[in-house]
Amino acid sequence: MKKLLSYKLFLLFLLLFVSARHASANSILYQADSLYQLQDYPEALRRYEQVLDRDQYLRNDFTINFKLGICYLKNDNYSEAKIIFTRLQQRSDQIPEYIDYFVFLSGMAIENTAWIVKKAGDFLANYSNHFFADSVMFHLAGYQFENGNYIAALRDYTRLFSKKSMRAKKPYLLARMAFCRLYLRQREAALELMYQVMKKYPGDPAALQVADQFRSDPAPAEKYEFAIADVYLNHGKFEQLTNRMENFIHRTKSAVGKEKARFYIIMIYYEKNAYRTALYGFNNILDGLQDKSLESRIRLSIARCYLRLDEKERSVVAYMDYANRYPRRRMAVECIWKANWIYEELGDLEHSLSVNQQLLKHWPRSIYRNEAKFRIGLINLRLGKYQAAENSFRNVRQSLPPTDFAYKRASYWLAKTCQLLGEEKRAEDIYFELGSEPLDGYYNLKSYMMYQAALDSIYQIKSRLADHKNPLRFHTHELVAIINQFEDLFLIRELLGDELAMQELSGKKYYPETLKGWIALAEVYKKLGAYNESYRIYDYIDKKHFADLSEMEKPYMLKESYPLYFNALAGHYGEMRNLDKNLVMALIRAESGFNPRAHSWADAYGLMQIIPPTAKALAGQLDKPLINPEGLYDPELNINLGTFYLSKLLSKFENKYEYAVAAYNAGEHRVARWEKFRDAGDLDFFVENIEYTQTRNYVRRVMMNYWIYRLLENVSQSY
Repeated sequence: MKKLLSYKLFLLFLLLFVSARHASANSILYQADSLYQLQDYPEALRRYEQVLDRDQYLRNDFTINFKLGICYLKNDNYSEAKIIFTRLQQRSDQIPEYIDYFVFLSGMAIENTAWIVKKAGDFLANYSNHFFADSVMFHLAGYQFENGNYIAALRDYTRLFSKKSMRAKKPYLLARMAFCRLYLRQREAALELMYQVMKKYPGDPAALQVADQFRSDPAPAEKYEFAIADVYLNHGKFEQLTNRMENFIHRTKSAVGKEKARFYIIMIYYEKNAYRTALYGFNNILDGLQDKSLESRIRLSIARCYLRLDEKERSVVAYMDYANRYPRRRMAVECIWKANWIYEELGDLEHSLSVNQQLLKHWPRSIYRNEAKFRIGLINLRLGKYQAAENSFRNVRQSLPPTDFAYKRASYWLAKTCQLLGEEKRAEDIYFELGSEPLDGYYNLKSYMMYQAALDSIYQIKSRLADHKNPLRFHTHELVAIINQFEDLFLIRELLGDELAMQELSGKKYYPETLKGWIALAEVYKKLGAYNESYRIYDYIDKKHFADLSEMEKPYMLKESYPLYFNALAGHYGEMRNLDKNLVMALIRAESGFNPRAHSWADAYGLMQIIPPTAKALAGQLDKPLINPEGLYDPELNINLGTFYLSKLLSKFENKYEYAVAAYNAGEHRVARWEKFRDAGDLDFFVENIEYTQTRNYVRRVMMNYWIYRLLENVSQSY
């Protein structure tokens, strides 16, 4: 009996001990997973090793082992990483392409050439359509290049060059192809490829690498010399460029070549903002110029120098001179358009009117033709020539269909002109025509906001928006079917993050056959947290399945077109800074389309698209140091900084939303300049007089977003 009791006590003690170790292992596992998500791989590795030491039942867990392998790989422990991924390869049939890929990556650092080439070949044979295939070929080509196997490297780089996935790497691939040819003693072919890199992509690091190949030697021909000059100019390598051009001047006997070299030396002063010196140089070289191909570039540079020196009267003369001398050149109409804006900034509306008329006469097919027609009306209005303005706006309306943006804009300004002419009833009729379909565009919604009560009583706008009929409701079984089809997707997301999960989903090329299937797919994206993709699919659904309906006939689309993702954060930080959260949501929709990981060509990050220098300054003022720009991918930090910046802009520009939004996009200094324009006190005139088309459209888009979010909020509170 005593033995039995002792045995039971021993089993109880053992059970408690195992349970305690298991609970401890789970706690450490939670810490490990958190560190893994934060990409703190050294600490995550330490915790995962502790987990496996404490709980033997987890030693065969696929997810833990995969993460452990990634941690080893990220910590450059390639041998251990390869062991783990090879073991997973043998024991599991889950996501085999990913396991094979990481076996290959692990082995590249430690295995011999034969093993690497075989593994790469096997992967490319088994998964030729997977997006990892191009990555494997890219790594293999790099390995072959570094090990002197230039024939194989050239073959792979050439194949990769035509791949869509490698579009961003084209300059690099072209440079590598050039170096392969060079090391294979195919000098002429190598030089031609080098010239292509420098000519097509002068601002790319690969072009600089190619240019440096000639650092200590003269280029083989003059065209290479000036291609190198363009590269050095783009990269700010002014000392190297000066030395190179001076050596070329001493070496060459060509007078034309000397002139061109002198031009590049003068351009250095321009790039260094020494505009007065550059202007002197350009004017000096222009006298007695032999190389006529340089003349247009010099005259354009002179116009730009005057503008940078704030000598606007001289600048506008130089721009007009360029346009009149070279009317067939692509830059001619750009110069005319620039001259128009300078005249407007100078308040010389008569000359601005004349320039717009000249543009329509000599460049009737220009991309600026519709804008010029509109601005003729706008300038006449500002000059007090109301009848001429009315005629201009009416002519624009008559030449376009009612659905065209330019028609709606001309209609809105025709209504304003009618008011100035004392024709209130006619003006109201035009505003009502626009406002009856408030969701059809910026000027429609602006008109609706002016006569909201009257239009609601006539057209029942709000009650129509509150209609609860919703054909977008998907069937649960279709959603479940799609989720089952992509069950690996959620595992990939946990193991490797959102970006690869999104690539995997895109790579599946899944195209539903029904509307409900598309809706279900959009909901899958929502479950993945890929709100921007869900938003994009609903936009596709709208255009594909509901294009024949007016915006007011499909209010159910507004919920998806103007979703409330990140609404809580926008509300929290908006309230903290006395901002309307609807304006914050409007900016997020315009800036990133609800993509927290958006990264633009202008190096702006996250939901509210903040550039690192601005983010650093804002974070410092909030005592929230920003160590890495990727921290801006965090929605909370991004919205915190973005709303702080927006509140500062609103304070600076007296709470004028249009001014603050324009400054958010184009910079405070430009808005400070635009607000000095004649009639800028009228917000409508201010928006139309924003110099940059992109910023003007941006302000309209954000303000329309804002008005719609406010309208939807009002509808939800009223019905």
